[in-house]
Amino acid sequence: MASVLIVEDEAPIGDGLAALFAGQGFATTLAPDGLRATAVLEAARFDVVLLDLVIPPPTGLEVLL
Repeated sequence: MASVLIVEDEAPIGDGLAALFAGQGFATTLAPDGLRATAVLEAARFDVVLLDLVIPPPTGLEVLL
């Protein structure tokens, strides 16, 4: 099963994206900020990462670097 990490600080958007991908058979993980996204990325590998660039620090761009 393919896995998706969704990094989104606005809960309704993150929850909606997670439901959408889960409904298509993806395993989803939701991170609400850059700090949690970084921790999750250090602990696991994902097939796809949906990353909001405007999130609480570190920003999405800083997470990429």
